[in-house]
Amino acid sequence: MHRKLILGVGLFLLVASLSATPLGCNDPDLMTLQNYINLGTSGCTVGDKLFFGFFYVGTGAAPSASGIGVTSFSNGDLNQGLRFGPFIVSSPADIGIGYNVMSLAGPTIIGAGLSLAGAGGAGSWAAAVTEAACFGMTITSATSCADSSSPTALLSAFVFPPSSSGIDSTTFAPVGLMGLFKDITLVPGRGPMAVSFVDNDFDQVVVPEPVVVPEPATTALVGAGLLVLTRVWKRRRSS
Repeated sequence: MHRKLILGVGLFLLVASLSATPLGCNDPDLMTLQNYINLGTSGCTVGDKLFFGFFYVGTGAAPSASGIGVTSFSNGDLNQGLRFGPFIVSSPADIGIGYNVMSLAGPTIIGAGLSLAGAGGAGSWAAAVTEAACFGMTITSATSCADSSSPTALLSAFVFPPSSSGIDSTTFAPVGLMGLFKDITLVPGRGPMAVSFVDNDFDQVVVPEPVVVPEPATTALVGAGLLVLTRVWKRRRSS
């Protein structure tokens, strides 16, 4: 009876821990920005990074949050991120996307990258992406961090004809939490313009797993236990 009770409690704890685990950001139910917004503070994970607290601000001809695709990507242990898009507009649009990223391994995020690709249209079109960050805290709005300070300018990419892509990257002291706001401005020329995607990735330092060295007291207890087991085995063998 006692053994059954222990197994039952263990099974309950396992189910509870799994149900509390955030979705992976590659979950098939997470296809649009609106899906990510609906996650709230529970968020989703890419590698050891948790993305959560998404919000959206769109003006002009900006699409709805349900019309913006989001996918995740991972380049091994050193770099993970999110891809937003594609975007297609026929008149000027301003697309604002905010969210938070937290390293589940501690303060290991040491850099961020931004890339805009596949921009094009007819006439004199233009695309620009700027990003601001709240270091060590969440972002609460397009202009405010959790402590009511303003986000710090972090990254920018500007694209004009004949270019079709732009990139930017930066490094900083290790942090475990960042709040970000990405402002995407699209100005068509003659007719529609499109941007294939806007990527946001985060570099990290890999923290080696600690080597567990038994404490003297633990070693002594293990040794005593082995000694007792050895004596019991010898007695049974002699009898």
